[in-house]
Amino acid sequence: MKCVIPNYIPHKVTKKPKFGRWVSRYREDLLQLYDDFNTIAEYQDVYNNLKQPSEKDFLRFCLFIFSCSSKFIQD
Repeated sequence: MKCVIPNYIPHKVTKKPKFGRWVSRYREDLLQLYDDFNTIAEYQDVYNNLKQPSEKDFLRFCLFIFSCSSKFIQD
């Protein structure tokens, strides 16, 4: 799935983004986003078979967010 962000300006500092470092820096924010996503999905009954979110699902979610982000790691 490709992300379309009309006002997206890539950050020039990062040439080769490190996914692992990015996830470790933003882990708490990603967990909160993932929790909100699952809450909304349950509420709207988007996923009929939504049971317990797994680590694999969380990783897929992080990869999606990473692909849509600037990949910049703020100090």
